[in-house]
Order: sequence, then structure tokens, then C-alpha cells
Amino acid sequence: ETYNPYYMHLAARLCQANHNHKFTLQYIMWDYFKQVDQMEVRRLVNLSRFLAGAVGTFFMSLAVLKVMDMNHLSKRGRFFLQTFFEYVLTSNSEQAVLSIFSRVSAVT
Repeated sequence: ETYNPYYMHLAARLCQANHNHKFTLQYIMWDYFKQVDQMEVRRLVNLSRFLAGAVGTFFMSLAVLKVMDMNHLSKRGRFFLQTFFEYVLTSNSEQAVLSIFSRVSAVT
């Protein structure tokens, strides 16, 4: 199945309507991160595109990645992050990318 951005836009609307949905979505992402090693490649790509869209439209922050242990990533974990950052960097303007990374640097 190919990636469908409809669900990212739907999630954005839900998060705008109720701030609690943002936290729920963050917990869902964290649960998915725990399952990265068992996911099919197509699902990893779709999840990375969803998350890249969420970060690119600013309804989620890069801080959602904080639960991933970057020092001990599996092959699929590295693939997920590579795909995610590829979409973040290529699907947004330079100004948007700067804003995405400056938001997370202000959090830490």
C-alpha cells in the first residue's frame, strides 16, 4: 500500500481540535518505535512519512524521537530514521527545516 497523507491531515485536525489528542498520538508513536524491528519495510516508510508530515506541519515536535536509543539502533531503526529525516529535509522549505530543528533545540 502506498502512503496516504489523508491520515496525517486528519491527525493534525484532531490535534488542533483537542490538545489531548497530541499527547495520545505521541504515546502511539512511542509504542510504534518499540515495534520498529518487527515492522515490514512498507509500514516503516509509511510511518516515517506520517511522522515527517506531522513534524513538518508543526503539530508534533522532533522531541517525539527522544525515546529512541540512538546509540543502539537496529538496522530497521536506522532505516526508519533515515527515511524520516530524508522526508523532513526534502519536503519542507529551508526556513521550515530551520524552524523544526530550532523548536527542539529550545526544548532541551
